[in-house]
Amino acid sequence: MTATSRASGPDSRDGSSIWKPFLLRAAAAAVFGLLTIFWQEPSVHVLSIAGGAYLLVLGAGLAWTVRSTGVSGTRGPAAALAGGLLAAAALGNLVVHDGLLFAATAGAALGAAGAVELVTGARLRRTRPAGNDLILIGAVSVLTAVPCRSSCSLVPMRSSAWPVGERC
Repeated sequence: MTATSRASGPDSRDGSSIWKPFLLRAAAAAVFGLLTIFWQEPSVHVLSIAGGAYLLVLGAGLAWTVRSTGVSGTRGPAAALAGGLLAAAALGNLVVHDGLLFAATAGAALGAAGAVELVTGARLRRTRPAGNDLILIGAVSVLTAVPCRSSCSLVPMRSSAWPVGERC
């Protein structure tokens, strides 16, 4: 086995294989950001479908990032749980089109994923190039989760599952 083939494996420490999941997540964020900026007053259906697809790609990107960085030990199950939360929130929003459901599930999933990325990045920053990137992504995810969760408590529920006026 040559040095080049070893460097491109899942346990790569030189960062040669980690750019692909980061690019996937960046592209998903760019597409979702452009959609939300330039589509004036999208319907709840557009929000649920676009947001669900965005969360699904983030969950897949998180799983791919974990695999590419070679995260193991207690961080592996935590990252798998956070990726599962992102996927569950995505599927829930793809099936049920409700603005507050999106705010609540996206806030919870992004907060959990961001916390895992912050901790993982802090532990990897001295040994792997992706550590600092994970810290930045985790901080952005946690900061994104705060407005999602706070909007859940400010806006009355308009879902058939709860009476109007109740909070999540």
